[in-house]
Amino acid sequence: EFDAKLISTSNEVTTNKMNFENAINELNLGIEQQTESMSAYLKSELSRAQNEIAEHSLLTRSLSKMLKTTQVISFTSITIICVLIILIISGVL
Repeated sequence: EFDAKLISTSNEVTTNKMNFENAINELNLGIEQQTESMSAYLKSELSRAQNEIAEHSLLTRSLSKMLKTTQVISFTSITIICVLIILIISGVL
């Protein structure tokens, strides 16, 4: 009877060991899948952020050019107004 009990206990330990190993393998598989999913998501977000940065860079360059043009126009307008005021004050106009 002791041998039967020993064999039964040994079988139970073997079964529990296999169940434990299977559970660990399933957990590892789940972790790997989550890691791959997270990695793909982060790559996608990084790509999207890089695209947005490129768009903002182009917009900044465009706005910078427009600002320079506006500054030139403003300076020219102020110069013309000053010349006209001087001409009016001096009696030429």
